[in-house]
Amino acid sequence: MYENKGKTHQINFDKNRIQQVVIIRDKILSDLDNSYMPDSPATPAQCTQCEYLNHCNDR
Repeated sequence: MYENKGKTHQINFDKNRIQQVVIIRDKILSDLDNSYMPDSPATPAQCTQCEYLNHCNDR
């Protein structure tokens, strides 16, 4: 459900969509468990200016 100007609207999901969400959720949880970082498109120059450098350090 979501709200729009005080009104709630129900969102219906079919079985296929639910399965897609579960697959994506499982992939995210697996990546977190394995401490896997996704590839970063950033260049080394961008990384030196990034506020998340201390947390990322994938370069």
